Amino acid sequence: MFPFTISLSSGCSPGLYPTRAGTRVSSSRAHIKGQRWAWPNTRVHLLQLRHGWCIGNGREMMGQLLRMLFGFFGSLVGQVPTGNTGGANVKAEQPMPVPTDLQGLLTPQVELRKRR
Repeated sequence: MFPFTISLSSGCSPGLYPTRAGTRVSSSRAHIKGQRWAWPNTRVHLLQLRHGWCIGNGREMMGQLLRMLFGFFGSLVGQVPTGNTGGANVKAEQPMPVPTDLQGLLTPQVELRKRR
């Protein structure tokens, strides 16, 4: 299951969002954790879209609109680039190294998807 839930109630914060557990997480790390699940992936892209709006970055906003659509369906069928941070500054399909502290959270899901 998805390791945490992000609250959408935060305003224009600098890329840090509160979780229901009371901690704060960056949108990049949230994307790495949640990209395998359609709804959490879409929520992270919505937060990144909001951040793009807050900083007035049209490229980020357009990139997030596309990622919300294609990322949702990619997550449904298991086609996600492991470690991708979800920002418009990287290619949507580009795999990236997973931070060491997140590898333990992701390894079981990666292995399950490979077995199917």
